[in-house]
Amino acid sequence: NGDQLREHLAARLPEYLVPAQIMLLERLPVTANG
Repeated sequence: NGDQLREHLAARLPEYLVPAQIMLLERLPVTANG
């Protein structure tokens, strides 16, 4: 989940690179051109 991902990133990245919000998507939206 998002909390686990933030913890994982925080252990490996500087604080300024860890996103404040994480949105989980089932699919990435794409345009007709891909």
